[in-house]
Amino acid sequence: MTGSDDDELERWLDAYEQAAALPGRAARLSCPTCGVQALRLEFVSFSHGGEAVMPAFWCDSCRRGLPPVRAYPPAWATPVRWEETALPDYDLVGVPTRPQESS
Repeated sequence: MTGSDDDELERWLDAYEQAAALPGRAARLSCPTCGVQALRLEFVSFSHGGEAVMPAFWCDSCRRGLPPVRAYPPAWATPVRWEETALPDYDLVGVPTRPQESS
């Protein structure tokens, strides 16, 4: 990753900390990449009754967001079952993209 990639990832991690602090806060934060107030945060559960979830944190405007990782949700969160989500296909911050193959 380049320095600017590291900076972008750090801004996203800071935004996630703020968004996870209070319910509904994500929508009031500006996207660390495009600046639009269009952030979404959902806690997705892949098991029935498991404590760990996958936080999905992305911007509905520029379609960038943090890579999903296994984590424990904040006390206020209501996890959504994977089967009941409609997560968008967004570009992952801090993950190198593969160059497209030429044909």
